[in-house]
Amino acid sequence: MPPFVSRRLLLQAGLATGALAATGLYSTRPAAAADEFDVLRDRWAGLNTGGAFDPTEPAYADALTKLTTQAQEFVDNLIIDADRTALWADLPLSSTSGNFSISYTRLKTIALARATPGTTLTASTVTFTGAHTSQDLEHSLRIGTSNGASNIYNKSMGTGHAATVSGLPSTGTIYVWYWTRNSSGWFANKATFTMKR
Repeated sequence: MPPFVSRRLLLQAGLATGALAATGLYSTRPAAAADEFDVLRDRWAGLNTGGAFDPTEPAYADALTKLTTQAQEFVDNLIIDADRTALWADLPLSSTSGNFSISYTRLKTIALARATPGTTLTASTVTFTGAHTSQDLEHSLRIGTSNGASNIYNKSMGTGHAATVSGLPSTGTIYVWYWTRNSSGWFANKATFTMKR
């Protein structure tokens, strides 16, 4: 062995290489084509949501209802204004670290409800914006869960061309009609969106 490489140094290098390989930080395998974090995300979801289970089984119904109710309350009271100083009105930012911890717990509950099969948590608020010209007299926005329906939202926006809508479903398809009235009458732009958790 050369005089500048000691047995101790060689053992330390071997242990370090083994530790890196064991943790996955160092690997001789080529990178996967898909997102490298997909496996970790799936494992996180399985550990936090209980993994594969039948959400229609009565044994899970109470827990799913409780989780949905609690998370929906947090979503409904979440402050989404751009100039907000807190996420919830009852938890203002202050030097008290308890408010931060409680905010984190609420966000975790929302994330867990979104990831758990069988919950019916609705999506957070979304702002829909349509085109506008100087000839437009009025705009209207209609949103429904089936073609032609307006069971989610149906309001005139006046001369404005944006509307913030809450209570959108987290799964399924929604149908959106952005209506514009000018001197020639009413015209609609239609779009379909697939909602995914």
